[in-house]
Amino acid sequence: MDTATSAWCFLVYHAEVVAVDVVFPVASEEDLLALELKINSWSKESYIEAVTNLLKRNNLPKAIQGVVAEELFCAFNIDGLNGKKALKTFTKFLYVLIDSLRSLEGQHPAEEAFYALLCVKHNANKK
Repeated sequence: MDTATSAWCFLVYHAEVVAVDVVFPVASEEDLLALELKINSWSKESYIEAVTNLLKRNNLPKAIQGVVAEELFCAFNIDGLNGKKALKTFTKFLYVLIDSLRSLEGQHPAEEAFYALLCVKHNANKK
């Protein structure tokens, strides 16, 4: 194996062992921004795996609160309509969330995310 091949293999190996350096649930916009900045081509799969594991723990409306805190969900919606902030401005995080939803059996990411957000917001309004 030549030097170029061996260096490439080393980089690929490192990509597989990237540690997820975030405390879930993400509780503030600052934490969400910090998470957005940490997600890159090397770490994306590790974050998808971490979020997927959180989502598998419970039914989706409850499990998604293990990823993003209820208060933060209530301040955001996907498009930033009705005076809320836009979750889609955090494109890397949204990709991780949607890809994690895709990996769950029987889930339709857009519909499930919308439904889970509605449930979280509805429960928060009941308090």
